Amino acid sequence: MNNILVLKTLGVKILKDLPLREDVKVIGYINGFFIYPYSDYWVVQGKMPLKHANELYKFRDSLSIRVAGGANSNKPIEWCTSKEYDEYKNEQSEQIELIGFEEFCERLKLRKKKLIELNEDSFYVGTYHIDKLEGLNKVVETIKKYNIKVEL
Repeated sequence: MNNILVLKTLGVKILKDLPLREDVKVIGYINGFFIYPYSDYWVVQGKMPLKHANELYKFRDSLSIRVAGGANSNKPIEWCTSKEYDEYKNEQSEQIELIGFEEFCERLKLRKKKLIELNEDSFYVGTYHIDKLEGLNKVVETIKKYNIKVEL
């Protein structure tokens, strides 16, 4: 099936100006999420809230929805981030030579846990690779069902 037709069938708008990559010829857009075919899979970029990412994770094997483009075993909790967490990670990375890599990783792990406890809704997964059209449909349905909107 034609990639443009796939996206239109799912109710995804086709962008005329391609803002992401030169090697991508078709980009769909829905609620701030960018969707495009790449190689032999689909890429979805946007901020999928952690609670919905956890819901989608249940379909990783049956629908081939891969968190962060990695293996099916990539868990949303491992790949999620937030503005506050990114800021902390950047601050700590400036000290990595002083504190060492193991301490750096431990601090990040503890900080992420604490921030999620304080405000889980601020965490999201930014990228998916999806191998099956049914998986792409599930992600788009999730965006629509919960009216998930990404601020650009």
